[in-house]
Amino acid sequence: PDVITASIGYGFDSEGFPGRYLEDDPVSRTIVAGIVQEYGITVCISANDGTRMFTPAAVGPDGGSAATDLARSAADATSVADDGMSTTPSEVPDSGAIAVGGTTLDDVIAAPPQDGSPLSANPTFAETRISGGTSFSSGFGSRVDVSAPSDNVAVIAHHCLTRGNCQPTDAVPVLEGGTSASAPMTAAAVADALQVARLIGHPLSAAGVRALLERTGRQVPTQPQIDQPLHVGPQIDVGAAVDALLGPRSQPVIARLSVAHRLAIGNLGATFEEATDPAAIVLAGQTGEGLEGPITFGVDGTGIDGPGLSYALTVGSTTVTAALPYARLTPRQLFAAAGQPLISASTRSFPVTFQVSRGRRVVASATRQLTFGPTDGTHAMAPAPVVPPVVAAGAPVTVSYDLAGVRGVNQPELLVSSIGHWSPATAPLFRAVYAVPLTATTGTVTIPAQVLAAGGGIYGVGIEQNAHFRTAGAFAPFRVATAAGAARPGAPLLAAGGQPGHDITITRKQPQFTVGWNTDGVRGATGAMLEISAPGPTVYNLFNTFTNPNGSGHDSNGVDTGSTVYVPLPARSGRLSVDALKLGLATSLNYSVRILATTGGGSISGQASPTSFLEFDDGLLPGDATLNDFSIVPGGGSVVASNSHNPDGSLAGSSLQAYDPATGQYGTTFATDATGQNAYYLYGADPGLGRTLALEKSLRGPDQDVQIYDSASGQRLADQPVDAATQYSLVGGRVDPVRHRAVLLGHAAGTQADTLLTLDVGTGAFGAPLGIDTGTSKGNYTALDTDN
Repeated sequence: PDVITASIGYGFDSEGFPGRYLEDDPVSRTIVAGIVQEYGITVCISANDGTRMFTPAAVGPDGGSAATDLARSAADATSVADDGMSTTPSEVPDSGAIAVGGTTLDDVIAAPPQDGSPLSANPTFAETRISGGTSFSSGFGSRVDVSAPSDNVAVIAHHCLTRGNCQPTDAVPVLEGGTSASAPMTAAAVADALQVARLIGHPLSAAGVRALLERTGRQVPTQPQIDQPLHVGPQIDVGAAVDALLGPRSQPVIARLSVAHRLAIGNLGATFEEATDPAAIVLAGQTGEGLEGPITFGVDGTGIDGPGLSYALTVGSTTVTAALPYARLTPRQLFAAAGQPLISASTRSFPVTFQVSRGRRVVASATRQLTFGPTDGTHAMAPAPVVPPVVAAGAPVTVSYDLAGVRGVNQPELLVSSIGHWSPATAPLFRAVYAVPLTATTGTVTIPAQVLAAGGGIYGVGIEQNAHFRTAGAFAPFRVATAAGAARPGAPLLAAGGQPGHDITITRKQPQFTVGWNTDGVRGATGAMLEISAPGPTVYNLFNTFTNPNGSGHDSNGVDTGSTVYVPLPARSGRLSVDALKLGLATSLNYSVRILATTGGGSISGQASPTSFLEFDDGLLPGDATLNDFSIVPGGGSVVASNSHNPDGSLAGSSLQAYDPATGQYGTTFATDATGQNAYYLYGADPGLGRTLALEKSLRGPDQDVQIYDSASGQRLADQPVDAATQYSLVGGRVDPVRHRAVLLGHAAGTQADTLLTLDVGTGAFGAPLGIDTGTSKGNYTALDTDN
């Protein structure tokens, strides 16, 4: 092939960390360099998709990703083994591949039409978690070469309707996103450019085609809310690239005037479609959101880009000028320009004309007739309030709102989000820190400064339009400003006996580690503060638990669990030895670690550093064993169940072992199964009787044995078989130490009826089964707990 696409968000997207760039892995980088440099094949690499919002990861003022920058030399290169669990920027050499960022082509979130700012007419921005799809963000940085559309892209996905019988026709339309979409789109552009160059007798190298796309692409602005320029590279322009290869045209030619109508379909406007029939533009529909969606007119052709050219769209007697060959207007603006009423029970038509001019002379023109469906002027979703994209710390914020035409409004309230989690649609930990009733259809609201006391970062403001149904409208992001993004110390360097880096593992037996820091680059800094996050992973599978990434203060918003540790550091830079146990860190968990620069008196200056990663292990199991289950008794008598594995990953055996959580040491082996056919699970302990309840369960048959052990000696005191095929399939259990009994949850053989089985921990005898289904029960219970 001439082109390879490597659409790989490398790393930990699903766990709340920035996905890492492929070249960040030395082996992958070497392979890619060989493909490009030895074989002359062009490789397009996804620049990663940032921190995922389906974890409760908060949005930092950089929009959500960690930067990928060009390393000055191979010696300066970082590795995913070091920075994969950190938010520090990557430094990577150039393998010769095309690193592809992502853009949104129709953003109404960071710069909505009702804003009225110059940027509100510009649909193309770098993809962040506050614009476009809002569930991911594009990688950015000096290593990223070019960008392409990356959210709500309509594609066909292969979907097998019958397992094991996939047919080529088994495909469904889906909306795709991320740099996994923009990288193959760029690969297609590369293929076009290579073919044109070959046909005209001037073939391009991999370096040549990359330079061509960079040179002919269109610059991508950064949203005003973001605190630093997001370099995702110019957006590819295939027409301009082909024009550059074929040479200048004496006369511009418009081949097509495209029409794209943004129709919101979910996630409070962040999910949208743009399939548009200019002869039947829908304004009403089920939600009526077509009334609010802007319409973008784009020009395809030859010779339409170049110095001295200007552009204009004419509707009726109104002409809208543009700096680039596209224009963007709302249906309301179009009808006003055409001199026709917006609200109508019938269809309406009028022409639009796009012109390309050189000086005062029109050199190319195209006209298209638009036909709009009826509308009663109402729609389902309240538009986002208009808020300044950046506000000063410690100052009140005035926003305006307009609920005219919004359906089903009932006791509306204006809501302001907690820091970082700016939207209830795309942030699972969304929480309103401020709510004020709205008594008029339109108006302004001033948000007091104390509402934003969590400091610098991204917040969101929106309207709950129906209090009865808790129905929310669109939210607008805004940033409370602190020092610029450059006013951040580097991520702390951690070490546990080896080279300092951004990812270390310590244990209960050896809890000491060192922290290196440097705040010299932060103006006014005289000292520093070490901050260690709340532990992870959380129930949302989140590891980086800071709710104010890049924030200007401690992570302590008064509701979510704040940081675990704050340690004043004695100077602007240095190294400090610390003991994790003495700091009070709990074991068997992970922590994010960052540095805050401080000034005289201990006040914080600038933004928090990127994070490094600390894994605090308790008692590591010997060999290749993995923890399967546990019963922890603080006063003694803790037991763990573990599995060992064959080289191919299959189960080799399972065992029960005593464990001392105070020292991390393993003791007496209670039981072992070396067949690989059974696994042990633990239901808990009765410290008063000194007994532990376990289950030995066959992985391939119906055998289940409920076993009681002496928690100190490991002696088996009882063994009660329960046949899953004829009695009950056991799915969980709990020990009630007050009544010295266990309660097991089972599904009855044949009927699958939910049943509770009680077991006397002292005698090992079962009591009478208790059926817990009711006449309206559906499905099965899968877990239980006891109220002692």
